[in-house]
Amino acid sequence: MRTLVKQGIYVATALVACGAMAEPSLLAPVLAGSYTSTSWGLDDGLPDSQVCGVIQGQDGYLWLVTARFLLRFDGRGFANVALPSQTAVGRNEGVFQDSRGGVWVFGYLGVVRHEKGVWWQSEKAGVPRGRVTSVAETADGTVYFSQERRVFAWRDGVVEAVLEAEAFPAESVGVRQMVVCDGGTLWMAVGYGLWRWVPGSGQPPERLTDIRSEWVLGVDAEGALVAHGSFVCLRRVGDQWERLPMDGPVSARCLLAMPDKTLWLGHDAGIDVFADGTWHGHGSGFPYGVTPVLGFARDREDNVWLATSGRLIRLSRRVLRPVPVRGVADRRVSAVWVESDGRVWAGLREGGLAAGDWTGLEPLRIDDPDFARVVPQAIYCQSDDTVWCGGADGNVWRVGESVAERIDSANSGGLRAMAGLGGVPLWVATSRGLLAHDPDKGRFEELAWPMDPVLSLWLERDGVLWVGHESLGLAVLYSGVRDDFLPDTALPGRAVRTLYRDSEGVLWIGGQSGLARWANGGKFVFHREHGLWNESVRQIAEDAGGGLWVGSADGLMRIEKRDLAAVAEGRAARLAVRTFGTEAGLERDRACVGGVFFPVHDPPYDRLWFPTTEGLYTVETRSLPPLRPAPEVRLTAVGVGRLVTPRVAGRMHTGLPDAPRDVSIDYTALDFTAPERVGFRYELTGPVVQRSVWTEARRIRFERLPPGAYRFRVMACNGDGVWNTEGAEVEWDIKPFFWETAWFRLACLCVGGGVLAGAVLSSERRRVRLRLAAAARREELSNERARIARDLHDEIGAKLTKLALLGDMAAEDAKDNPVLRREVEEMAGAARLTHRAFDEIVWSVSPRNDTVRRLSHYICKYAEDFFAKTEVKCLCYLPNDLPDRPLHPRCRHQMFLAVKEGLNNVLKHANAPQVTITIMLSGGRLRVEVKDEGRGFDLAEAGEVGEGIRNMHERMKAVGGLLLMQSARGTGTHLVFEMPVDKEVQA
Repeated sequence: MRTLVKQGIYVATALVACGAMAEPSLLAPVLAGSYTSTSWGLDDGLPDSQVCGVIQGQDGYLWLVTARFLLRFDGRGFANVALPSQTAVGRNEGVFQDSRGGVWVFGYLGVVRHEKGVWWQSEKAGVPRGRVTSVAETADGTVYFSQERRVFAWRDGVVEAVLEAEAFPAESVGVRQMVVCDGGTLWMAVGYGLWRWVPGSGQPPERLTDIRSEWVLGVDAEGALVAHGSFVCLRRVGDQWERLPMDGPVSARCLLAMPDKTLWLGHDAGIDVFADGTWHGHGSGFPYGVTPVLGFARDREDNVWLATSGRLIRLSRRVLRPVPVRGVADRRVSAVWVESDGRVWAGLREGGLAAGDWTGLEPLRIDDPDFARVVPQAIYCQSDDTVWCGGADGNVWRVGESVAERIDSANSGGLRAMAGLGGVPLWVATSRGLLAHDPDKGRFEELAWPMDPVLSLWLERDGVLWVGHESLGLAVLYSGVRDDFLPDTALPGRAVRTLYRDSEGVLWIGGQSGLARWANGGKFVFHREHGLWNESVRQIAEDAGGGLWVGSADGLMRIEKRDLAAVAEGRAARLAVRTFGTEAGLERDRACVGGVFFPVHDPPYDRLWFPTTEGLYTVETRSLPPLRPAPEVRLTAVGVGRLVTPRVAGRMHTGLPDAPRDVSIDYTALDFTAPERVGFRYELTGPVVQRSVWTEARRIRFERLPPGAYRFRVMACNGDGVWNTEGAEVEWDIKPFFWETAWFRLACLCVGGGVLAGAVLSSERRRVRLRLAAAARREELSNERARIARDLHDEIGAKLTKLALLGDMAAEDAKDNPVLRREVEEMAGAARLTHRAFDEIVWSVSPRNDTVRRLSHYICKYAEDFFAKTEVKCLCYLPNDLPDRPLHPRCRHQMFLAVKEGLNNVLKHANAPQVTITIMLSGGRLRVEVKDEGRGFDLAEAGEVGEGIRNMHERMKAVGGLLLMQSARGTGTHLVFEMPVDKEVQA
């Protein structure tokens, strides 16, 4: 078996020796396939097919010109920067940027300069129309441009001709190109000659060589001039020319010197690269055939941009290298086994096995038609180089020296994985469950196991087997005796696609919904919110540099294990994830659909392998390019409502007429290698605070913002996980609606206060008027009551008194007639009683008695008169300082009648020798106590005594007062009459 492997390696070595497949050399990047290519054409938004020139500006954007347009490119889309007029330049030929950031566009009719929205035009500055072929700038900031056979100098908008045609004798053709060396020396290709001129020296241009050619100029990494002609290539070393070898005539259009000291030459048939002392043609590595290359540019991410006659092309450093399969049309593989010494076994999609290394795979020649049809999905290699494999047909094959043997096994369905400890595979994962090797029978028997496809296996040194299912999650089998199915809470879904235990003992679990880390009893599942680019994990591997490689459904990811531990332990919130897709060498981003198997206890490898839908890829992990710089963040457009005022005015601000307090912000990040994998975070501070999670969106709109000062900042992260935390920001102020302004509120407050004051004043006036009217009515009523009381007293009272006197006189005259005398005396007594009742009425009507003092005195006087001719002794107690407080006539009348009723009850029912009346005023309430020393009564039987008690209660209740009674048989009765005398409630 080892002979076959060695034969495969020998074939690969022979091909390497012939130069067909060699380890890519940095000195010949295009030739060796060290670059991947991506292009943009008319279908990708490019308005013209011919790109005449390209540069990376100081603002980070790519600026390119087509025949008719000036475009700004951010890696995702082209923005047209409108030229001042089509006749200002004519047909564009090139683009240049000076040290101040001005972009120059030159062409058939002249040159224009664009800076911060302001255009400068050569024709308007007095320069006649003519074809401008080149623009260059010296160290002092002077810009020179060539027009036909003249050279003009521009500084601060002022232009003058500095060289005329006479300065270049014997040259019939104008200036082709100018470059600056040594800061202030202009090197010019004029006609077919090569010239040098030092501005300001007072010396005319100097011809440097007698060689006549159509020169193309460039400056290499060491600052030396490189001149390429049709048959010769020269490099200026000091004051001498160094001739570089040439393989044949080439009519060059542009030249680019790379930092690795290679020269890139663009011509009508593509590109040639000078490396290792020789020129390499485009046919070895240029992917677009015969394509005229009109310009080069190198960006800060080390990408090379080609301006061609048909498209814009980006060349990026290749990280993932395809592994060829020799002799077959389909290089796709279904499974891979990697040995510790770098040997590789691969199952081919078209059937059979192949062996080799990173330089290529050679199919094994096994004369067995059944095995040739097997597409291996699981591969396992014993320590003695015996290979085991199996595919969808469910058969297990053992491959030896040029032969393949089918091993008897239970009917199991398709094979998915194998696991062992260096000897015969002990376990086989199938689409039905799990097979175990029976050494006594020499076959694989189906284990008593739930019938569910097993997708992955991991066998520990102590025999513990981890089993990943398609729908049952993760199970663990202890020494083949006891099994446990683990809960789903710490798993990335129920479909466990891959298992891996790293060199530090951490178990990694990949599934449909993320990546799980099990270490030291702690379990954590990483999802997209933690930084994973894609949650569908299909392959896990570890490199020797401490990185974990994760193959997903959308390319590859490399994550430092220390970052994973920090997030899992809560010391960090987000992972720094480095991603690899088409820019790194994949034909498509969809990757890692097969399985990679290897001795489970080998140390981490420097070279990793990834089978994809397009073939097998490998990466040398110790030769990864450095991380790309953080992407520059730019605000491309800010839409503001009419009440929004940006702090710094700019041309990017546009109006939102229908949304007065809305703000719409468009932003981008300048990452040209993988712009589709740029992520953003933003924060808004002010009266409204909003912070976003990681997002791919490049536009945000804030609606109906309240008034105040706001600050918006957006940060970006590239596909290498490098964040630009400074980002870009914009500030604005939102004005309130007029009804929200302080002056409007103050005015409303003043107006409201005035209205309220007017309303209060009007109400108070009305109340005063009402009180005055009520007082007038009361005064009128009081006067009328006084008049009535006087009239009653003067008229009716006098007549009743007269009637009583006449009765007494008549009784005296009728003393001889007893019957008549008795009748006359009764009539006189009735007159006196009527007069007394009439006095009470007059007292109640008279307004002079509407006070607490008058009422109190009247009650005492009445009681004394009432008990004067009886055996009841009456005692009255009044305070000396009894106030003369007003009292409503109805209140004093009801109080008097209630007390009168109580006195009547004392006289009629109590049989009391003495009654005590106490009157006091306390707390705004008038209190009259009537206490006798009579026989008393039972309060429970009070309702049977008569209507007197009920009447007293009702009279006191009518004026807001109350009646309290205390009595018992043989103890007398104590009555308390109490009513309020404050306010007008008594009325």
